[in-house]
Amino acid sequence: MKQLILNVKDENLDTVVMILENLKKGLIEKIEYDGKKQMLSRYQPKQNGVVREGQMPSGKYISKDEYQRRKNS
Repeated sequence: MKQLILNVKDENLDTVVMILENLKKGLIEKIEYDGKKQMLSRYQPKQNGVVREGQMPSGKYISKDEYQRRKNS
């Protein structure tokens, strides 16, 4: 069995490990690395609620009706 050694900067370790772990199953026998794997931060919405029908969403974009009203004014 052959061995491959990679030198990776600390800030890129998580990305490289994630890529290696997601390669085709059976392609890599075992992955070992020094250091602790850090979880990448995932997107967290500012509001954890669902916009219900009839409720005005708060955000960057206006509704289609509001756009048409402003366009025709």
